Amino acid sequence: MNIYEYQAKKIFKDFGIPIPTGLVAYTPLEAQKAAQKISSTGPWMVKAQILAGSRNIGKFLDKRAGRKGGIRLSKTLNDVYENADKMLENMLITNQTGAKGRLVSRVYVEEYIKVVKKYYLGFIIDRISASVMLLLTAVNGRTNDDIVILSQQHPENILKLNLGLQKEISANQLSQVIDFMGFRGNHLSLKSFLNKALKIFYHYDATMLEINPFGIDRYGKIWALDAKIVFDQNALYRHQDILKLTDNAGIDEREVIAAKYGFQYK
Repeated sequence: MNIYEYQAKKIFKDFGIPIPTGLVAYTPLEAQKAAQKISSTGPWMVKAQILAGSRNIGKFLDKRAGRKGGIRLSKTLNDVYENADKMLENMLITNQTGAKGRLVSRVYVEEYIKVVKKYYLGFIIDRISASVMLLLTAVNGRTNDDIVILSQQHPENILKLNLGLQKEISANQLSQVIDFMGFRGNHLSLKSFLNKALKIFYHYDATMLEINPFGIDRYGKIWALDAKIVFDQNALYRHQDILKLTDNAGIDEREVIAAKYGFQYK
């Protein structure tokens, strides 16, 4: 089971991971009012909410939306309104949606956080070794940031750490992450960030957790600028709060049918 970015970010915030202030909106006017509540001056990010990744490089089916993707920097309140108007009730096509795309029924408006470096962080289950794998790589916001493509074409650019079944990052593993990133900030802050994300992964029986990207601002603060959590369908009985977030409107019909009969569609 997957959830929207704004829902995943709420979980991140509950676990102490810094996120930009944001509000969900279902109409252009709601988006504009949300922006006013978030900041009196802006800028803001307007982000299409669909249950698929690569929104920033996606394309809208209706040409009135323009050539920009599903994540847009908006410098004025009018920009917020116009971007939300172009996205809402439009089909967003990414490399994870298929040719039909996914309908954008809501947008997420959040404060713009200026960062100096961006990275992809992922925790996944390595079924071969029956362990948790940490994935980390630098990103720049372009098409070559797709982690699947990167792993195939440039595996040397991705740090892969087998964490076994441990619940916290070890000192040796932290050193590997720091060396790989060339990180010069507060090591304890980085360790805390990684451990909180890993704690969420275990607590909610996730099969995947991604932050693409997390950013580091000029003061050294680490921000989760995006959030994605995929939950084990078979463990949802332990997480009624997550089960309530189910939105079949944003899921492939084949996945819905499979779930009805107790299977996971892949």
